[in-house]
Amino acid sequence: MRKQIFVNIKSNVEGKYLKIVTNNTESRIGVDHPELGHIGYLNFVELRSN
Repeated sequence: MRKQIFVNIKSNVEGKYLKIVTNNTESRIGVDHPELGHIGYLNFVELRSN
């Protein structure tokens, strides 16, 4: 059985919701670790509100 996990992030600045995706997109968000600093990027798409 294959399970999927969806990760959404709310932008505090703009109030928009972003969905982390595994495919390559032009939009990426930087990820920082409290002790290690910058550790990479995650691709995302903006979720549309209905």
